[in-house]
Amino acid sequence: MENFTLLNFKNKTFKAFAYVIAIVLFGINSSFGNFSDTLESGKTTNVEVQPAYMFDADGCTRLDNKEIRPGDFGFPDGVTDGSLSADNVDVSSKWGLPAGSILVSVQGASTKSSLGLFEVNKDLPATFTFSGTVPVQIIAEHSARVDSNHRDGILALDNVEYVQTTALPSGIISGNETNDYFVENTTAAPIYGPNRFVWLSQGLANEVQFYTTSSFPVNGIRLRVIPVICPDTDGDGVNDNVDLDDDNDGILDTVEDPNIDGDDNPLTDPYDLDEDGIPNHLDIDSDNDGIPDNVEAQTTDGYIAPNEDDAATYESNNGLNSAYPDGLTPVNTDGTDVEDYLDADSDNDDVPDNNEGNDFNFDGIPDQTYTGIDTDGDGLDDGYEGSDVNDGYDVNDEIDDPANDLPDTDGTEDVNYRDLDDDGDGINTPDEDADEDGDPTNDDTDEDGTPDYLDFDEDTTTDTDGDGVPDITDLDDDNDGILDMVEDPDTDGDDNPLTNPLDTDEDGIPNHLDIDSDDDGIPDNVEAQTTDGYVAPNEDDEATYAANDGLNSAYPDGLTPVNTDGEDTEDYIDLDSDNDTVPDNNEGNDFNFDGKPDQTYTGIDTDGDGLDDGYEGSDVNDGFDVNDEIDDPANDLPDTDGTEDVNYRDLDDDGDGIDTPDEDIDGDGDPTNDDTDEDGTPDYLDPDSNPNDKDTDGDGVPDTVDLDDDNDGILDTVEDPNTDGDNNPLTNPLDSDGDTIPNHLDIDSDDDGIPDNVEAQTTDGYIAPNEDDQATYEANDGLNSAYPDGLTPVNTDGTDEVDYLDSDSDNDLVFDHNEGNDFNFDGAPDQSFTGTDTDGDGLDDGYEGSDVNDGFDVNDEIDDPANDLPDTDGTEDVNYRDLDDDGDGIDTPDEDGNNNGDPTDDDLDGDGTPSYLDLEEDTEIVVMQMVTPNGDGKNEFLWIENVDKALDNSLKIFNRWGVAVYEGEDYNNQNNVFDGRSKGRSTIAGQDYLPAGVYFYIFEYTTVNKKNITDSGYIYISK
Repeated sequence: MENFTLLNFKNKTFKAFAYVIAIVLFGINSSFGNFSDTLESGKTTNVEVQPAYMFDADGCTRLDNKEIRPGDFGFPDGVTDGSLSADNVDVSSKWGLPAGSILVSVQGASTKSSLGLFEVNKDLPATFTFSGTVPVQIIAEHSARVDSNHRDGILALDNVEYVQTTALPSGIISGNETNDYFVENTTAAPIYGPNRFVWLSQGLANEVQFYTTSSFPVNGIRLRVIPVICPDTDGDGVNDNVDLDDDNDGILDTVEDPNIDGDDNPLTDPYDLDEDGIPNHLDIDSDNDGIPDNVEAQTTDGYIAPNEDDAATYESNNGLNSAYPDGLTPVNTDGTDVEDYLDADSDNDDVPDNNEGNDFNFDGIPDQTYTGIDTDGDGLDDGYEGSDVNDGYDVNDEIDDPANDLPDTDGTEDVNYRDLDDDGDGINTPDEDADEDGDPTNDDTDEDGTPDYLDFDEDTTTDTDGDGVPDITDLDDDNDGILDMVEDPDTDGDDNPLTNPLDTDEDGIPNHLDIDSDDDGIPDNVEAQTTDGYVAPNEDDEATYAANDGLNSAYPDGLTPVNTDGEDTEDYIDLDSDNDTVPDNNEGNDFNFDGKPDQTYTGIDTDGDGLDDGYEGSDVNDGFDVNDEIDDPANDLPDTDGTEDVNYRDLDDDGDGIDTPDEDIDGDGDPTNDDTDEDGTPDYLDPDSNPNDKDTDGDGVPDTVDLDDDNDGILDTVEDPNTDGDNNPLTNPLDSDGDTIPNHLDIDSDDDGIPDNVEAQTTDGYIAPNEDDQATYEANDGLNSAYPDGLTPVNTDGTDEVDYLDSDSDNDLVFDHNEGNDFNFDGAPDQSFTGTDTDGDGLDDGYEGSDVNDGFDVNDEIDDPANDLPDTDGTEDVNYRDLDDDGDGIDTPDEDGNNNGDPTDDDLDGDGTPSYLDLEEDTEIVVMQMVTPNGDGKNEFLWIENVDKALDNSLKIFNRWGVAVYEGEDYNNQNNVFDGRSKGRSTIAGQDYLPAGVYFYIFEYTTVNKKNITDSGYIYISK
């Protein structure tokens, strides 16, 4: 229960609801403005609570109203002597609240004879007392009947005010005497109102007593409660609605809220500067720059950390930390725009605070960055949190001394995010933006890795390749053998590759400093030379490099880069050196010849040499190793056919006489996805790509002559609808489940987890496949000997598709992938689709048996479907083929109680087993109380709720003298009903309506669970 007086709303998304739109979602009308329920004997009514009756709970949340019933205490029906009592019964679970939230005690209670409802009798008042950690609002209700010259009412034993909300019928008055609230019948006859009489507490209540002065035997009462939750965001023990500083950052809520709605209340329409869903007054980092508001609101040198106050101190200070008794006046460093805690660039130096406040190694890049995740929901992103990302409202987040805890390059003036000259060189940061692009972080004149605005001493002696010759005089700064003047196209006309250099692969490293300028994983030193004529660099010493102006002695004049295809650009900056439509980064790194590179780009370059770590050799931090262990390209790089050249320079990679572009069968410009014989090797790397050799199911019979390519027992001619008219399932085949495996090669064509071999046969008549040898398969043209003529697929529901293609084989609204995999009968499959198919047989790994790589095991260990698949009732068929899964006589679609087309979410008795799988589930059958046969279309006949579940029923109705006025069987709410006219031994003619008054009924029936029930009570006929 930490961080909330009543409930803990740590979740950020929920807090956005609770604070921004709580009143919209849970406020006046939606809290319980209109609810429908059943009268004590079953009559339906609507009780509307008008907004005027709701007490003010600003900043708090009302939960839905729930009824307190005898069953909550374990009370039986039919106890009318006021002897029922219970203490501190926990009903918190009704709202999903923690245990101990709402406790109810009851003294002197009585219960009705049926339906599990309370009643109150003369001189036997019933008292209800509420305790626990969550306060409540009370709705007290008396029955719609008030006896002549008598009162029904309540006593507010806690002296909370109540309002009576029901429209009063003629002859009924309401009133209150101190804490006694009542309705009184001032006439000489009983009055039946259209609705129950309802009192609503106008504040939080804890004790109410029901009473009646009438001796009438049926005086029903109802009790409902509404929990009221008040959040405490910062967990200081002071609820937000009275806390002057809800996030405890020292800045008053009235300061953090610009009051755009004019109501001087930060809890309504609050301001959320950084749009993270947490308004400023609940956000300890309102501008998302990683520097807490508590730190930015104060000067660096004058910073005061918050005290560790206890709840009593916070309460006495109205939620303010004692370090800031009057609240903080936020600092505005640059004196323009907004205060620092709202300012993305507090010093107006063109470098955002989220950079300067988090760049501890002074390289111009923040070491802590925004992640979009806020585990503790305090508004400070996890990327900026200290050692604990779930520390709640730690408002300075371990920054107890900003002067030393935050980056400060020069140690003068102020920390960097408040310092206009970060490095103290006398040049303001905006003036160190050399390229004038508005971003000083990318300007590093001496290329030492430290941007100018953080570099007091610009280094002009940089030696990128470490050969002892500074770049300023080195003719080959990256030592790849290609002169800098060749690698730089001199677009700026200054003949200096150090200014505005070309960066082909846009990795931030210009070509003359990049040993892999096109990011294809093949070093420029290798691509610049022919394969057969390749010369590796010498291991020169510093003196040799100095004598050669930085050139390696292997290339005294520099290399003239090779252009293999004679088009576009040289190989070292050409993404497809041989123009065969397969990129060099694939061909130069595909060592197993499957059309996919075995080394791929990672986006990480540990040693900064321009060669991505994904392509580095054994050492990713080897500096400028310009050929990266490729000393013999002819043998060190992939070469499928061993002729002409290595693959990235070979137009016919597999040497089959067909150029690689011409092996792009589907014409999509990508030869890597064309594998005619489906052997895993694309055609352009496969000199023998004859599809006639393919044998999908491994039975020794090639698919071209195999009548059942996947060995599921269903002929290929059955699994292929022959849409192309060529009578060949190998061309344009059907793929029902869209998994790219056509049905005739797919052992689960509808992806429901039940193999086609099982679904194609009846459950009781199932025959498992034989373990045939190759000779048997050859003799049977690829058919398993268990199915010499192939299977004729079963269609259980007789409509739409056969079962192996039908997602709901029994048409019961529950899919086969659920019913065939729900072994614990909870309405949710225990095995589900993963999207992975390790052995490529079409059966998803989520449905595979003990071995996900068992190949074409066509029944996948289901040797006896009747026992291996879920069958709730053990009758008719297994669930995916059974229209009445639980055998209760009610078809599964008819157990879709909420009529949303999904029976899996209907659990009438709340026992965790959905109704369609629950044989023991009871349905409440209720005889309503009112019949008004006056032609207005309402209550024209006696309605019996769920009468269709009352089997073999009979209904008898008697007048006050015990004479039967109606007798009927098989009552159905349709054409066999009691409409107020006599149908029995009566002096009233059958066509005449009975007089208004109270009648007694006896309703007998048998439930679907074979229980014999006799229900009796009173009904009222009114015109």
